[in-house]
Amino acid sequence: MKGKGLTVPEKRLRMVELAVKDLPELSISDMEIKRSGPSYTTDSFKELQSLRPNEEIIVIMGIDAVLTIPRWDDPEYFMDLCKIVAITRPNHQDVEISILFELYKNADISILSVETPDISSTEIRRLIAEGKEFRHMVPEKVAEYITDNRLYVQEAK
Repeated sequence: MKGKGLTVPEKRLRMVELAVKDLPELSISDMEIKRSGPSYTTDSFKELQSLRPNEEIIVIMGIDAVLTIPRWDDPEYFMDLCKIVAITRPNHQDVEISILFELYKNADISILSVETPDISSTEIRRLIAEGKEFRHMVPEKVAEYITDNRLYVQEAK
């Protein structure tokens, strides 16, 4: 079942706030959880453009998510207007991104190669549900929040 084991958006937002608390160059928006109905990255980008018309907005995504853009609603609009930074992930090749440049002639995508651990939120939730150690996979404050709020333990059998 899609979404099984996810927690409410406000708690996920709080975990992001805790994760970037000491990074003043980053800002967080709750616009997607305030929006009624489905929330799409393209809609968020349009809203950010209208709120900050004189600022350059860069969308930072994992390369795996960038590769799904052709399946989005109105991918041409997004690719024509967005500057994207694609963060490398284990098991994804940079060359895979070349297909997007063929599909979208105005694509502005930069690849940022960083050493990222081969983990996923699904894996973290599974470890928590099984009562296994997960703290090394998330920032300390996020681990405390997860533990204090008993997030994801309801999945345990």
